[in-house]
Amino acid sequence: MALPASHASFVSNIPPETHEKVMRAALRRGNDVFLATAFLKQSGLNRLHSDLADLLQRRGRVTAVVGLDFFQTEPAALFSLHTLEEKGNFQLFLFLPDLATFHPKYTRISTTDGIEALVGSANLTSGGMEQNFEASIFYRARPTSLFAAECRAFEASLLAAPRCRAARLVDIELYRERYDAWHRAVDTVEKIARKRLSRINPSSVIGRYLIAYRISAKDQTDFARRKRNYTKARAVLRQIGRPHPLSAQQFRFLYERLVGAPGQKGLWHSGGLFRQKNFVIEKHRQTQVLIRDLSRNLHLSPRDLFALGRSHSASIPNLGTNVLTEIMHALRPQRFPVLNNNPLTGLRELANEKFTTPNSFKPDTYERYAAALIRFGGGIGSADFGTIDHFLNFIYWQIKDGTRGRPTQSYAA
Repeated sequence: MALPASHASFVSNIPPETHEKVMRAALRRGNDVFLATAFLKQSGLNRLHSDLADLLQRRGRVTAVVGLDFFQTEPAALFSLHTLEEKGNFQLFLFLPDLATFHPKYTRISTTDGIEALVGSANLTSGGMEQNFEASIFYRARPTSLFAAECRAFEASLLAAPRCRAARLVDIELYRERYDAWHRAVDTVEKIARKRLSRINPSSVIGRYLIAYRISAKDQTDFARRKRNYTKARAVLRQIGRPHPLSAQQFRFLYERLVGAPGQKGLWHSGGLFRQKNFVIEKHRQTQVLIRDLSRNLHLSPRDLFALGRSHSASIPNLGTNVLTEIMHALRPQRFPVLNNNPLTGLRELANEKFTTPNSFKPDTYERYAAALIRFGGGIGSADFGTIDHFLNFIYWQIKDGTRGRPTQSYAA
């Protein structure tokens, strides 16, 4: 089917329009071809070789400019391409390496009524032709169009460049020797590099940060302070949860020890809890009942204790999951983790464990969250939720910062 005089389409190797399919169809319509590719491999040339040979037998013309940068082009493919000279009007040029990389992926094919060009990211390799994720534009224009003139100017500039040389067999053989020498050396280094890369994985990264965490006097001092504070918080909660009701003033005094007040740090470590304290204090009797009921049911699973807490907190404005789980954790730190954005972010970024926002947690979600923390803790040799939470904060902020405290790694082979 004839294409319109002006036509553009996107080619990305997503079937059915692969680079190979587009190029082969164009070659079968063409009579003059100009190829410029940064890298050429036999696997890619094999897909086009017969169509190029057929075009030459139809008395067409083919010009190919191939880059030699980084020794990516295969000498065997150059020798194979050179044999097309026997088929007809074919010229092969080598673009010699230099500081500026030769990097085009350009094919222009002239037909009886126009030109067709495929320009984009795909080299003449099997990956570029079909297997890789690529992005190119296939464009058809009249031979008298500005686009056609710009194509001719680009091709002329390549052929006129000092680095562009007509390929002789001796030039290809010289390149082959350099290619072999380069790859012998690179293969040796690559084996060492692959061995080193195999040691770098999420577990090894976390393991190195665990060493840095354990030897950090500042962080270990901070964690010891946190543990002491949660022991103190447990004692405060026992006072709040006594059978005899507290007055609002008595409750405020004890609750502010937990969440803090202006000029006073709280025993709990989640941020911003004191801002909602007045709403909780207004419902101090219901909050005392909540704490009392939780204290009596610490044998329950994380799911069931969370559900019990939510059944009470629904009647206490602004007592969210953060405060609820701070209470649960302070009462039994070995069984019930604190829930806030920091450990959720750490689990997402470090362990690919994804959860909803804290206040949308259901009892089943909290159970799954506790299990995810235990799994992460297994990798660092700890089943203590306080330790896991503190370490998640440490490693997350170290990685996010990018440099501060980053543990060093030995690169010995």
